[in-house]
Amino acid sequence: MPGYIDKVRQRFKHQMPNKPQHSPFQPQPRKFGVAAQDPIDEDITPTIDKERITRIQQVVGMVLYYARAVDLTALPGLSGIASE
Repeated sequence: MPGYIDKVRQRFKHQMPNKPQHSPFQPQPRKFGVAAQDPIDEDITPTIDKERITRIQQVVGMVLYYARAVDLTALPGLSGIASE
């Protein structure tokens, strides 16, 4: 499936970031000792509208298709997005 990701980026008008991220999923920083027991901060981000939800579902669906067929490394990132 050569060029599939380029077509997805073009369809959704995604620009390449200035600083490349070589991992598709950025894990949370590790905490050791007493800091590992700290509670998670409350999420105060505003909710999104139906149009934005539909767009996110389209992007995730297209990347999921590619991830299951070609590149499995995108699956942890998609799982994190889907759980949010």
